[in-house]
Amino acid sequence: MFLRGFVILFILLYALAHWISRAVVQVRVFGWKWSRKRGG
Repeated sequence: MFLRGFVILFILLYALAHWISRAVVQVRVFGWKWSRKRGG
């Protein structure tokens, strides 16, 4: 029971880290493009 909960927690943390990394990349790329458009 405890091991199963640990596995589920690990999967959730892995998925969360994956989504955060994707969001950071999108903000970096699109934010850079938007700031450049506003500046130029």
